[in-house]
Amino acid sequence: MKGILAAGAALLTLSIVPSYAHHSDVAYENTSIELKDVTFVKTAWVNPHSIVTFDEKLPDGKVRQWIVEMGSPSAMSGVGWNRNSLTPGAVATVDVYPARNGTAHGRLARVRFPDGKTLNYREIRPAGEAR
Repeated sequence: MKGILAAGAALLTLSIVPSYAHHSDVAYENTSIELKDVTFVKTAWVNPHSIVTFDEKLPDGKVRQWIVEMGSPSAMSGVGWNRNSLTPGAVATVDVYPARNGTAHGRLARVRFPDGKTLNYREIRPAGEAR
């Protein structure tokens, strides 16, 4: 009987580890960056993470396309977002936790529109503030 309980406990522990690892933020910096006047290209309102694509105009005139993740549609709905919150062509300032590898990927934290409307997803940690 003890062997069966031990095996069951081991299986339960092993099944928890992958789900915990899935939600790690280790791929992203600990502080956010602000990107001004980005133009939204598309939003994929999908599980397990919604994805937003937007263009950032660089000082030299070139455009860098970012692909950032958010929470699931149900998590986003819970904090006031919907599938039409970010429309293609809309311009806003975004706060992103960028990828540690330097690519134009990250986790979205906040969107601020020119009319003052703000959509938050994650707590913003400016440079110098650790998680």
